[in-house]
Amino acid sequence: MLRVTHQSEPSAKVLFYKTDAQVKVGTPYLDDITVDLEKLGDKKDKKVVVARFRAKSRHRRKIGHRQEISVLKVKSISEGVKATKKSTKVTTKTEVKPEVMHEEGKE
Repeated sequence: MLRVTHQSEPSAKVLFYKTDAQVKVGTPYLDDITVDLEKLGDKKDKKVVVARFRAKSRHRRKIGHRQEISVLKVKSISEGVKATKKSTKVTTKTEVKPEVMHEEGKE
Protein backbone atom coordinates (compact mmCIF):
# COMPACT_ATOMS: atom_id res chain seq x y z
CA MET A 1 0.00 0.00 0.00
CA LEU A 2 1.04 3.55 -0.61
CA ARG A 3 0.02 6.42 1.65
CA VAL A 4 -0.14 9.87 0.09
CA THR A 5 -1.80 13.16 0.86
CA HIS A 6 -5.46 13.64 0.00
CA GLN A 7 -6.10 13.71 -3.75
CA SER A 8 -9.04 12.97 -6.01
CA GLU A 9 -7.41 10.92 -8.78
CA PRO A 10 -4.57 8.51 -7.93
CA SER A 11 -1.54 8.78 -10.19
CA ALA A 12 2.16 8.20 -9.72
CA LYS A 13 5.34 9.35 -11.41
CA VAL A 14 8.16 6.81 -11.37
CA LEU A 15 11.65 7.99 -10.43
CA PHE A 16 13.43 4.62 -10.12
CA TYR A 17 12.68 1.10 -11.37
CA LYS A 18 14.60 -2.12 -10.59
CA THR A 19 14.17 -5.69 -11.78
CA ASP A 20 16.43 -8.71 -11.38
CA ALA A 21 18.24 -7.92 -14.63
CA GLN A 22 18.27 -4.12 -14.87
CA VAL A 23 18.08 -0.82 -13.05
CA LYS A 24 16.50 2.31 -14.56
CA VAL A 25 16.88 5.82 -13.18
CA GLY A 26 14.74 8.64 -14.52
CA THR A 27 15.83 12.15 -15.40
CA PRO A 28 13.69 13.17 -13.46
CA TYR A 29 10.91 10.64 -14.31
CA LEU A 30 10.60 7.39 -16.29
CA ASP A 31 7.94 7.80 -18.98
CA ASP A 32 7.85 4.14 -20.07
CA ILE A 33 6.93 2.81 -16.59
CA THR A 34 3.30 3.08 -15.50
CA VAL A 35 1.81 2.31 -12.10
CA ASP A 36 -1.84 1.26 -11.81
CA LEU A 37 -3.27 2.44 -8.46
CA GLU A 38 -6.54 1.72 -6.68
CA LYS A 39 -7.92 4.11 -4.08
CA LEU A 40 -9.04 2.20 -0.99
CA GLY A 41 -10.38 5.15 0.96
CA ASP A 42 -9.75 8.33 2.89
CA LYS A 43 -8.86 8.53 6.55
CA LYS A 44 -6.95 10.64 9.04
CA ASP A 45 -3.28 10.09 9.83
CA LYS A 46 -1.69 9.86 13.29
CA LYS A 47 -2.05 12.86 15.56
CA VAL A 48 0.81 15.32 15.72
CA VAL A 49 1.00 17.11 19.09
CA VAL A 50 2.45 20.62 19.33
CA ALA A 51 3.21 22.07 22.77
CA ARG A 52 4.04 25.72 23.38
CA PHE A 53 5.61 27.11 26.52
CA ARG A 54 6.44 30.67 27.54
CA ALA A 55 8.90 31.07 30.36
CA LYS A 56 8.06 32.98 33.55
CA SER A 57 4.40 33.52 32.65
CA ARG A 58 2.75 30.19 33.51
CA HIS A 59 1.59 29.94 29.89
CA ARG A 60 1.28 26.47 28.36
CA ARG A 61 -0.67 25.44 25.27
CA LYS A 62 -1.14 22.00 23.72
CA ILE A 63 -2.51 21.60 20.17
CA GLY A 64 -3.12 18.47 18.08
CA HIS A 65 -3.53 18.04 14.33
CA ARG A 66 -4.58 15.06 12.17
CA GLN A 67 -3.83 15.29 8.43
CA GLU A 68 -6.30 13.70 5.99
CA ILE A 69 -4.69 11.06 3.75
CA SER A 70 -5.75 8.69 0.97
CA VAL A 71 -4.86 5.00 1.20
CA LEU A 72 -3.86 3.55 -2.18
CA LYS A 73 -3.07 0.02 -3.33
CA VAL A 74 -0.63 -0.69 -6.17
CA LYS A 75 -2.40 -3.08 -8.56
CA SER A 76 0.33 -3.42 -11.17
CA ILE A 77 3.55 -1.91 -12.49
CA SER A 78 3.93 -2.02 -16.28
CA GLU A 79 7.14 -1.61 -18.25
CA GLY A 80 7.45 -0.64 -21.89
CA VAL A 81 4.07 1.09 -22.10
CA LYS A 82 4.27 4.82 -22.69
CA ALA A 83 2.46 6.76 -20.03
CA THR A 84 -0.56 8.58 -21.39
CA LYS A 85 -0.30 12.30 -21.01
CA LYS A 86 -3.17 14.67 -21.44
CA SER A 87 -2.47 16.55 -24.62
CA THR A 88 -3.08 20.23 -24.36
CA LYS A 89 -3.22 22.28 -27.50
CA VAL A 90 -1.96 25.79 -26.99
CA THR A 91 -2.84 28.36 -29.61
CA THR A 92 -1.70 31.91 -29.49
CA LYS A 93 -3.16 34.71 -31.48
CA THR A 94 -1.01 37.71 -32.17
CA GLU A 95 -2.10 40.86 -33.86
CA VAL A 96 0.35 43.06 -35.66
CA LYS A 97 -0.59 46.71 -35.52
CA PRO A 98 1.29 49.07 -37.81
CA GLU A 99 2.89 51.90 -35.98
CA VAL A 100 2.31 55.36 -37.39
CA MET A 101 5.08 57.78 -36.63
CA HIS A 102 4.45 61.49 -36.94
CA GLU A 103 7.41 63.67 -37.56
CA GLU A 104 7.35 67.01 -35.87
CA GLY A 105 7.17 70.01 -38.16
CA LYS A 106 5.97 68.03 -41.18
CA GLU A 107 2.37 67.62 -42.15
